Amino acid sequence: MNNSIIDVAKRAGVSKSTVSRVLTGGSVSEKSRTAVYQAMQELNYAPNQMAQGLRGARTKVAGVVLNLEHALLSSFMDARIAGINCVLAEAGYSLLLINCRKGAEGDTDPFRFLKQNFVDGLIFLGEFGDETWKQKIREYRPVIYTGERYEKDTGFRVYMGNYYYSQDMYACLMNNGHRRILTIFDIILGKNIEKIRQNAYAEVCRKFGVSSEPNSFISLKEMNLNNWERLEYIYKKFVEGAYTAIFAESMELANQIVNYFSLKGLNLLEDYSIVAIERGGIEGKKDPTITAVCLPDFEYGVKCADLLLQVLKDESLTYGDIVVPYQLEIRRSVKNIL
Repeated sequence: MNNSIIDVAKRAGVSKSTVSRVLTGGSVSEKSRTAVYQAMQELNYAPNQMAQGLRGARTKVAGVVLNLEHALLSSFMDARIAGINCVLAEAGYSLLLINCRKGAEGDTDPFRFLKQNFVDGLIFLGEFGDETWKQKIREYRPVIYTGERYEKDTGFRVYMGNYYYSQDMYACLMNNGHRRILTIFDIILGKNIEKIRQNAYAEVCRKFGVSSEPNSFISLKEMNLNNWERLEYIYKKFVEGAYTAIFAESMELANQIVNYFSLKGLNLLEDYSIVAIERGGIEGKKDPTITAVCLPDFEYGVKCADLLLQVLKDESLTYGDIVVPYQLEIRRSVKNIL
C-alpha cells in the first residue's frame, strides 16, 4: 500500500499543509515537526527520491541554497545552476532548489534537509554573511560554499576572486590616469560583495597614492526608480562629481550608460571611460568594445558540483579550496588621460 501525505498528516495529528511545510523546510513548531517525521518513518513515506534517505541510503539529491528573489534578478545565476546540474545529472543526481531569505533560524533552514537525509549535500550559491549561517556551515560536512573563507584549513569552498578582479579593474583605470572613478551596483549581490569591492578600491588607491572616496559608490538596487530615472541619476552623479571613468557591475548597465550618455552629449573615450563585469562565461556573447573582467559562471557551477561529488565520495576529506580563474580583457573603452 502506498501512503500519501494525507496519511502522514492523519498519523501525525496535523494538517496536510503542516506536513508540506515540514517537507519544504518551512516554519512549524518543533512538536509538529517531530510528529511528522515520526509518522513518515512509521509509514515508510517520503516524496520521490527522498524515500531512500529515510532508510539511511543516499538520496541522489543535492540541495542548491540561494535567495530565489535575488537569483531571478541576477541572470548569471542561471549559468551557475546550469553548470551544477550538468555535472550532477551526469552522476545521476537531481537538484533541489532551496529558497533562503533569512538566517538559519528563519523561515527556511536548509540544514533540516541534510539532517533528515532528504539530500546528500548542500551547495550554498551566493554570499551568506549571517554568522549563524557560517557556524552551521562549519558544523555540517557535505556543504560547499562560495565567497570568503569562513575557517582556515577546514571546509569546502569555491572562489571566483572578487577582491582580486576588482583590484585589476581599478588598476587598469588608474594606470591610464583615471583618479575619479564612479562605481555602480545594479544587481543584488549582498552587502559583503560591495564591501569587498570597496576594500579593493581602497587598496589600489593606496598603491597609486590617491585618496579613496567612499561616496563614489552607488547602489541602484536600493532605489525605487525606473530605468530612465536610474540612468539620469547616474548621469547627474557623474557630471556633478567630475568623474572621468565608470566601473559598472554588469555589461548590460555599461551599455545602457554608453547609450544614455550619448543622448546627453557625452561620448565614450572623448568624455569618459568605462569598464564592467561580464558574466556567464558563454562563448560568442562577449561585448566587442567595453573592457571587462569575464567571469566563467558556468564553470563556477561545474567546480561547485565537482567538489561536492569529491566530498561525498571520500569521507576522509576535511578541506577543499578551489579558485576559478577569471579573465581580464582589454578592449576599446578606456582612454589614457595621463
